[in-house]
Amino acid sequence: MAASKLGKHMLQVQNYSWTDLFDLVEKKPWPGNPSPFDSVIRFKHLDDTASFAGPGIYALFFDEGLIYIGKYRGRKNNPFSGDVSRFRWDKHLGTFTMRGRNVSLPPTVLERVLATFSGDLIDQIGRGAPETIERDRGMVAGFKRVRFALENWQAFSRLGKETLARFTAVYVRVLPSPDLSAGNTEEIRAAVSAAETTLIREFLPVCNNESDRTYPYEAIPASLVAGRIQEVLRKALLRGEDPESAGRLRPEGGRDGGNHPSSEGMSISPDDFDRNEERFLDVLDPWARGFVGQLRECCDTRSDDLEVYFTAAGGADLRIRYSVPDRRARTLLTMKWQPRSQRLRCEVLADVAACRQCGFGPDQIASSTDSVMLSRLDLHSGRDQLDELMALLDRAARALTVPVL
Repeated sequence: MAASKLGKHMLQVQNYSWTDLFDLVEKKPWPGNPSPFDSVIRFKHLDDTASFAGPGIYALFFDEGLIYIGKYRGRKNNPFSGDVSRFRWDKHLGTFTMRGRNVSLPPTVLERVLATFSGDLIDQIGRGAPETIERDRGMVAGFKRVRFALENWQAFSRLGKETLARFTAVYVRVLPSPDLSAGNTEEIRAAVSAAETTLIREFLPVCNNESDRTYPYEAIPASLVAGRIQEVLRKALLRGEDPESAGRLRPEGGRDGGNHPSSEGMSISPDDFDRNEERFLDVLDPWARGFVGQLRECCDTRSDDLEVYFTAAGGADLRIRYSVPDRRARTLLTMKWQPRSQRLRCEVLADVAACRQCGFGPDQIASSTDSVMLSRLDLHSGRDQLDELMALLDRAARALTVPVL
């Protein structure tokens, strides 16, 4: 990348205990999933989202052990927006503990886990249905995360507030300034990515896919990690290029020249692929983003079998599927944002008459051109129709009498 013009910048170091950020609510696992996959992660900081806006680098700790380094770059068109806890940390919590209700394992990871490990967690995963465990729900667990959960299963098997308090986060956030604004989006995002790469190579946290570090891992002061993150971020932002590595750091501040994988041998983290939710939400206006948040909360609280997930179709979309025992999951709704008309367009597995009976107006409904869905339904800003949509989903679910692909 060419020399940067980012100029002056400000960094803010924030420290969090995850017990202050999240609540856990146990629900039945999705049909076919292992019994430990039963925790819905809820957010406590609904009125303080600005504090979690990107861009920046975060370091995650369990007790005093550094377990992960990651980046957050805000929304695609505005790096100083978004919420790192909603787009990163909740997924990390679910996969590090292997207790998230939306956890999934890719087929190659599932096969390797079952062939490599043993113990109660592995036995329960082995009793699940592979086609369900492998279904992407936006909380993808890699091999290193399963290993971490297994090593700490005595604590995670009874996951609660005491265990949650053992997770802490340091977030070094880049703040906007006269010389650093959303107009520098591409430069900022590139600099944050370069800083993350350098930091992972230096610290090799045990849950990063790029690391070959094994147990027991060493305690490391959070202040040391935060200080180094600031150094690397400043260099990346000012120089606009990959910051020079300081060598791999040991907790006492020395350098570690041991045998570690080269950058060419680094594997890609599931996080690099797990961005469909973020891509979908990035393009929504404030009304649509709020409506989708309420919809997801309703599906979590009102139902045990309505599952919200995201795919890469058409750039990214939201889908809701109906999951019940002894049946294959069936998608009831797909949702995409229409930027020109500023509306949420849904394809629904319910006919036009059902849409009308649930309270939607004729200006919102049309027959679907989709080969599977039955109706097209438009949701507009200013119309509070969450209850109507939930009633329609319930009706569509009850109408299913035959398991379908």
